[in-house]
Amino acid sequence: MNRTLLFFISFFLFLTVNGQTQSEGKLTYEPIPDAEHDYLITITTRLGKIKLILFDETPEHKKNFVRLVKLGVYDGTDFYRVIDHFMIQGGNPRFKKNPNPKDLEYLKAGGMMPEIRKNIKHLYGSIASPSSEPGVKSNSAQFYIVENRNGAPHLDGKYTVFGRVMSGFETISKIAEVETKERDRPVVDVWMNIKVELVSRAEMAKYYEIEY
Repeated sequence: MNRTLLFFISFFLFLTVNGQTQSEGKLTYEPIPDAEHDYLITITTRLGKIKLILFDETPEHKKNFVRLVKLGVYDGTDFYRVIDHFMIQGGNPRFKKNPNPKDLEYLKAGGMMPEIRKNIKHLYGSIASPSSEPGVKSNSAQFYIVENRNGAPHLDGKYTVFGRVMSGFETISKIAEVETKERDRPVVDVWMNIKVELVSRAEMAKYYEIEY
């Protein structure tokens, strides 16, 4: 077997192991962690970092969010709507610092079917997907994080909650407290970058004191 063939086989295996394959010029992902691992999401802004996990109970939203993170769709987006004592909302690729038309090709056309679970509430630090009307399809990319310490129970059963913040609550508060103008948009933009790591569920449970 010649060196060129070995190189391509090795490269393909590398992509496969990392959950990536190349198809028609686009990256496609199979972000399904096993029983021993999970994804840790880190949102980085000028005001600090936010770390969160995504729920297995909402698999389609979890897979979609991780896919968009790996594709870089969220990098350069902002928290464009912030309401103190309520929530912060962002992740719209149309509002990126440097818009990339290709990002829109990665969004699920028409939105996503909701995955509303009665046992998953809008608690402090919950991450959820907005929609044009309660109960209809979720937005393909945008998300909001509940900043109110008492949660947002009036939204329960209306929108899909698909994750929760594990650390960085002080960053959420700082973002929610920035000066805003019309339509609750920050006067000074709060840009973000998001990365995903595959980590041990045991370590996650130990560090963040959570149960799987």
